[in-house]
Amino acid sequence: MGGLYKISETAVRAATDRVDLVSRNVAGMTAPGFKGAFAVVIDDMSGAATNTGVSRVQGHTRFDQGALRATGATLDLAISGRGFFKIQGAETALYTRDGQFRRDETGRIVNAQGMALLGADGADIRLGDGHVEISPDGTVLEDGAPVGQIVVYDPEGLSPAATGGGANFVAEGPNSAALERPLIRQGMLEMSNVELSTEMIALMSAVRGAEIGAKLMQTYDGALEQAIAAFGKTGR
Repeated sequence: MGGLYKISETAVRAATDRVDLVSRNVAGMTAPGFKGAFAVVIDDMSGAATNTGVSRVQGHTRFDQGALRATGATLDLAISGRGFFKIQGAETALYTRDGQFRRDETGRIVNAQGMALLGADGADIRLGDGHVEISPDGTVLEDGAPVGQIVVYDPEGLSPAATGGGANFVAEGPNSAALERPLIRQGMLEMSNVELSTEMIALMSAVRGAEIGAKLMQTYDGALEQAIAAFGKTGR
């Protein structure tokens, strides 16, 4: 009997986790470079993925490319194909597909959080007040003269960073190789890879799971009440 209650409890908990995941995906779907996550069911005892007794749900990031949208802004950059920009976080370097950059008051190329885009030598790329062009290979030109090189990296494993709202990532491995033939598109942004229709289907599935879990709990409570009543009768 207790097993039935455990199944119902974990089903409701998993459904809640799925709703939270959908909410996060939908909240980030308008953010450039945002990467959605999909739900993976994990067994509490073994830590392995399971399709049977639901224990808990973990979100795993999807790194497929989002649609590219033309903006015409000089420092809006999109990577076509593999790779990530490297930016300087508060404590460590981060990787991102969010190419919505600007020139700050010191001439650095920075993102919305003020994190600097790192060049080939690991230093900030600094600009003057001239006309900026960025070649597909990442060469930064100001008034026709090269002033820096943007590198597109292929990190070894990524996990979401605490900052960046789902668009910034930390490398899990020590190796972050530079791509030999990157393709950077100036004046464009990569949008999120979240599809609203997919999230709505996931939400409906989560709601159904919660309903099933709730009905199992009701069944358990009813059976328990009957057992207590029957025990009371036999004890007279």
